Amino acid sequence: MPVARLPLAGALALAAALAAPAFAQNPMMGAGRGGPPMFKPGPGPDELWETTMKMEMAGMTMGGDTQQVCIRKGRGDADKVPKSDECTTTDVRTSGNRTTFSMVCKGDPPMTGTGDITSTPNSNSGRMTLRSTRRGEEMTMVQTFSSKRIGTCTDLSEQVVAKAEADSRAMVAKTCAEGMDTLEPSLFEGGSPCAAQRKQFCDKVAAETAGMRQPAGFTAARRKYPNTVQRAMQACNLDYAAVRMTACQAAAAQRNWNFVGSGNCDDEVRKHGPQYCNVGPNKSPDEQYAALCARYAALTRGTRTGGDATPAAAPPQAEAPKPAAPDPVKSGVDAVRRLLPF
Repeated sequence: MPVARLPLAGALALAAALAAPAFAQNPMMGAGRGGPPMFKPGPGPDELWETTMKMEMAGMTMGGDTQQVCIRKGRGDADKVPKSDECTTTDVRTSGNRTTFSMVCKGDPPMTGTGDITSTPNSNSGRMTLRSTRRGEEMTMVQTFSSKRIGTCTDLSEQVVAKAEADSRAMVAKTCAEGMDTLEPSLFEGGSPCAAQRKQFCDKVAAETAGMRQPAGFTAARRKYPNTVQRAMQACNLDYAAVRMTACQAAAAQRNWNFVGSGNCDDEVRKHGPQYCNVGPNKSPDEQYAALCARYAALTRGTRTGGDATPAAAPPQAEAPKPAAPDPVKSGVDAVRRLLPF
């Protein structure tokens, strides 16, 4: 039975919401469950409820545990109907202490269902049924609950969400600062968490590029940003190959044969190698041409051996792009909100 692909996230969110009004704190975020405490039990303005939920699906029964939830003071009839981003409730009708409704949940496949809630000032109970059809096979999920008021409490959910948002913003700021320091372009592309700072990022890349047109600057940049500088230049529409060629030409003009022979300047090696490296039998090139001639020998043998061991001297290679980082603000806050049925 195709259980895994059903929109269970939305259905479970509604199921949790059914157990208490939609503004209730989700018990999974209570103390001792690995998350911050969402309410403080004891004397307070809000209502402490004890809730039991059970779900039946595909011949299996889940839940049955009793949890405590803190319901904000001042709930109204509209709060009796569960709310979820994945599901839409319709045809809401209240008669006396009973509320019924229908729902449609997005997903693959979509689900439809009905709900029935009976409430009193100190208790409520209800049942929700969701149905779907996939490849001709029908599936039904039934969730039941019962709750009773057992005391008072202070709801802390708004503070927890606010702190999660602040922590996530701080995480984004830290991530963007680190990406700026390391020239990681994936963080500044469209849809990435630091995309608003793209101009600032490319301005920094351009400043680094200006110095790379000289051998010393090229070497320093490759050492400082060994895994990102080429991708950063490409992301900012700067021609890495042209900058490297300019540095190689400058190195040849300065007779910086170590840089020319480093593996970055093969065109210059082919141009100058015959002049300085073909010295005849039983003779070796002058020591100042050692790197140039070693590279020239490798090229004339049709091989591509390395140059210097430093990151700056390694033969240029295409750097694989890294996947865009998820937005920490959205991920962090959404993670909290998914656990809050409001």
